[in-house]
Amino acid sequence: MNYHRVLVKDLKEQDPKFLSVAKGPGVYRWWFPRDLAEKLLMPLAGVDIKRIRKEEIIDGEEYWCLYFGIAKDLRQRIRWHACQKHSPSAVKHGFLSTLRQSISALLGLDLGIGALQRLRRRRKL
Repeated sequence: MNYHRVLVKDLKEQDPKFLSVAKGPGVYRWWFPRDLAEKLLMPLAGVDIKRIRKEEIIDGEEYWCLYFGIAKDLRQRIRWHACQKHSPSAVKHGFLSTLRQSISALLGLDLGIGALQRLRRRRKL
């Protein structure tokens, strides 16, 4: 299997690590540091954390795989998940990535248009 690790900070269009990601179909995974993964999973009673895939990825720190997906264009999908703008239009038309929706649901965040409009008003004050 062709296997690449790309950090979110490397997801710039011309970065060689990002350009090495296949444009064809593939499977992708999102890894989270252990402490963050534990916080995200806290609201989910009954999750058997022993069954979650874990690896030491960066400097010996343990990361947990909390999300995976299948894509027809792997590079495009990874860019979409990492770089998508959370806009009222994306919310209104249901075009938020499932990764973004999953994390927001676990954190109890309101993804609705009303929440975005309130946030924009506060920023203008």
